[in-house]
Amino acid sequence: MLYNTSESRISPSKSGFFDENSAFRKRKSTFFTFIHEVKTAKSLYFCPIADCAGCGSRCSDFLQLNLQTNTYMRKILFTLIACLASLTAQAQSTPHAIGIHFGGSTSDLEYQYHFNKKNFFDLTAGLFNLDEGFAFQGVYNWNIRQWPDWTPDFATWKFWGGFGAGIGYYDHQEHDGLFLGPVGTLGFGFTLKDIPLTFGVDYRPMVAFNLGDDLDIIDRGFRNIGVTLTYRF
Repeated sequence: MLYNTSESRISPSKSGFFDENSAFRKRKSTFFTFIHEVKTAKSLYFCPIADCAGCGSRCSDFLQLNLQTNTYMRKILFTLIACLASLTAQAQSTPHAIGIHFGGSTSDLEYQYHFNKKNFFDLTAGLFNLDEGFAFQGVYNWNIRQWPDWTPDFATWKFWGGFGAGIGYYDHQEHDGLFLGPVGTLGFGFTLKDIPLTFGVDYRPMVAFNLGDDLDIIDRGFRNIGVTLTYRF
């Protein structure tokens, strides 16, 4: 018995049986709709994820979290800048300063106490004549003249001088033992506008009387031309 194959084909519109062609077309339509949504989501949210699956809500949540993080970091940075500016302003108003001094006779650690804008006390402690002794000196200084308008955006220039005394110990073949005597200071330098840092060149001679075996003046005390660097805190 022969059958007509054309008549035995079941039409999907008249039967409830599964049609492979119809299912394929539906999957194809769904796939292209999904691709379109992915492109739309990426164009709307500028998704930075290279291998993003295209979920618009996930991309949006990620970018929102990223923006919140950036805002938080900017607030932290602004707070740090404000704190540093406050500390700098406070440092310029405090009376204390520390620093270093390198001269022809002494290499010292330095501490200053500023009574006001015109007067300050300078205390140094360090080596005398390289490694042949040590010395302690205290000098009361006056800011003799200041020039804030020379470089108004950079620094205030100043000229200072003072008198004091020093004591130390010297171990040398010519002189041996304790020494003491008067100390003088003349200095010229500048203090930065934005940072309480002072740099200067000074001359700090000391008439050092040796109190060892022979009473004599140590001539190396007159060689103390050097540089100073201090920071107010």
